[in-house]
Amino acid sequence: MLFRHFMKIFTWPFYVLLFWPKRYNKQYLRQLRGKPYVLVANHKSNMDIVVMFHAIPRKLGFIGKESLGRRAVPRWFFTKLGYFPVKKDNGLAVVRYSLSILEKNRVMMIFPEGMRVFNPEEALALRNGASMIAIKGGVPVLPCVINRAARPFRRTKIKFGPPICTEKYQGKRVCKNDLAELSDTIRDTLRDMLRGFEHIPKKHAWDAEPVDVARGIVLRHIPLTDGETTINRGMEGYRHELLLIKRVRPGVNNGEPFYVFPGGHLDGNEMEMEAVTRELREECGIEIRPTRTIYKSHREVGSRGDKPEMEAFLTCEYISGDVKMSADADEAAPGAETETWFDGNPRGTYEPMWVDLEAILETDMPVYPEKIANQLRTDITELGYKLVRRSMYVK
Repeated sequence: MLFRHFMKIFTWPFYVLLFWPKRYNKQYLRQLRGKPYVLVANHKSNMDIVVMFHAIPRKLGFIGKESLGRRAVPRWFFTKLGYFPVKKDNGLAVVRYSLSILEKNRVMMIFPEGMRVFNPEEALALRNGASMIAIKGGVPVLPCVINRAARPFRRTKIKFGPPICTEKYQGKRVCKNDLAELSDTIRDTLRDMLRGFEHIPKKHAWDAEPVDVARGIVLRHIPLTDGETTINRGMEGYRHELLLIKRVRPGVNNGEPFYVFPGGHLDGNEMEMEAVTRELREECGIEIRPTRTIYKSHREVGSRGDKPEMEAFLTCEYISGDVKMSADADEAAPGAETETWFDGNPRGTYEPMWVDLEAILETDMPVYPEKIANQLRTDITELGYKLVRRSMYVK
């Protein structure tokens, strides 16, 4: 306790002089004065912990990635400030720690995105941890947003939203639907607070543009059998396959087969990760876990022929399922092959399949859009199969 007070007093002048902080809607903080609550915030940078440490005049507990405490001195320092590490196998311990913080009439701070994210339209794909802790603790949720990644000598703005009550979920067993409902409420509130408030650097302005279509880049890694060999690009001992949809359409590629990335349009208020998960379930019959958006690109004439579209391409982890056209897919409807698109040509045939990645990398295999396929070839050659080290706009 004394350590926290000392650190807050000692670092306050440096914090104010470096980051020029400004808080908005402080009345919501006053509403919860002296009460425990779960503070949820968007995650811009590792400095967010410092910003929130000074922005909240209360004792905070927070969870963070395990790497913060790998070394003894940082682990001791952050633990004194209320840190608890998140590991793959300690979800129950995280919940217990969070509830213990609330029982002490303190504030539990959570970044529910689980990672640093910069795009308000794709970010805030919230996990249910914050909702579970708030419901089990019987406390409200205070939403908070930070306008930019904190950097020295730039204004850092922190805005609070109205507390989200959890009373309706009390007195009954917690179920997935309740967790999802509260998470959706938190997500929508944070997204509304971010719009017009978030600062987007000019070089990343494209990253904040709303997305119309989400497509998946799904890689499957299969252990090699005896006698099999493949090029090692960071995962030795595996054969690598990419999920594509084989298509045939008159007027495209001279009527010869070509390949596209699976995906489709966002429905309603869907986010990119939600849309690509649904589309791959419908189009290919498989379950996947999206990880992040690595490419965005404009399509001058959209697939519906009415306006340009922004397409997002997400790396996805294959989980389960046999690849086949689902009966729920629009493409599987009777007569779908001969239905005409906006250009007057038949929609043609659809056939989802796994394609050997080396065949794509080493040949001019017709994969559309070509600019994304070419960028993917370049990045796999340079970065290996994981493809998580960059995100970019592809012209």
